[in-house]
Amino acid sequence: MKKLKFLFTASRASHIENFHISAINSLRQNGHIVDTATEGYVKQDLVDYSYNLTFRKKIYSPRNIGTINQLSKIIKANSYDVIISNTTLAGIITRLAIPKMKKKPYHIYICHGYLFNDDNSRKAKLYCNIEKATASKIDLLLTMNNNDFEIAKKYSLCKNIQQINGMGINPDRFPALSSDECNIFRKSLGINEKDFVFLCVAEFSERKNQQLIIKAFSELLKVKPNSLLLFAGEGELIENAKLLAEYYEISHKVRFLGHISDTNILYRSAQVVISASHIEGLPFNIMEALECGIPVIASNVKGHKDLIIDGFNGMLFADNDQRALSVKMSEISDTKLYKDIQKNVFLESKYEVSEATEVLLRYYLQLPEAIPIHSV
Repeated sequence: MKKLKFLFTASRASHIENFHISAINSLRQNGHIVDTATEGYVKQDLVDYSYNLTFRKKIYSPRNIGTINQLSKIIKANSYDVIISNTTLAGIITRLAIPKMKKKPYHIYICHGYLFNDDNSRKAKLYCNIEKATASKIDLLLTMNNNDFEIAKKYSLCKNIQQINGMGINPDRFPALSSDECNIFRKSLGINEKDFVFLCVAEFSERKNQQLIIKAFSELLKVKPNSLLLFAGEGELIENAKLLAEYYEISHKVRFLGHISDTNILYRSAQVVISASHIEGLPFNIMEALECGIPVIASNVKGHKDLIIDGFNGMLFADNDQRALSVKMSEISDTKLYKDIQKNVFLESKYEVSEATEVLLRYYLQLPEAIPIHSV
């Protein structure tokens, strides 16, 4: 097989390190060259070369024009065979950066979740129009959930659209633990034996919507006082969340744990995982909870509803519906219902990193003419 030169782009180096290392390792072990272009350097031993660029969250920021020019020079100088772009911002910048060349690199865009739904809101129209305007620069589009797949087909966001099962999670990171190990950890957090623990693992942001969880939890405590809420993660809105817990006078029932490296013991020390996100791709926190056998309550949005069946392995509630979330939290606290749901909680093997990487490598290494084209 011909040895290829790959360039992976993403808004942050952490994205590459968290989601792509399995595939990158496989490529490099087979003699292919893999470079990255991200904000921040990817760890030196993980790739052949790492370029550090600046990505501004606002797509129209003038600083991003400089990034487009820098990336264009990098692509031209290195004659890459394949470019794999990730995340909305880096994906758009990469499309705009690909220069006119005799030998154009094959561009694969991995959609980790469109930042719009199929609606008529101003935001949806803006992002959809940007995606449509740059669609011709993508040779292969990989989506992760049914909604994004249908949106991509509807708006012809690429001539070749395929669906994958995410980037995969590593089950070796989530070994079974004894009840004693979990109880020791719970005690270290000040959790009582009778506490029913809800857990949210996510960056604090508007999209992840932790404020809704706090509001719903304040209602739950009126009928289920032995409940406890844990938040793992950091982010720009964490202080707002702490203030909201104080406002509702429930700070003694809410723990803000910050970044937790051992998420396995964290999941296994909770009864239920909650996600109130407005929009998702194929969320790792939900897959990790299922891998650990923990039921999930999640907003009924794309990404969530690809993994959760309401009343079977978890519960779904209408997006941003505080009352509905509080009711679901109360219902799942019931011992019989909880046990009925818990027995159905598992993660299908197709979402594990070994199978997911195998699928990705087929797309990364196939010649363009060998990849089946989905008719749109």
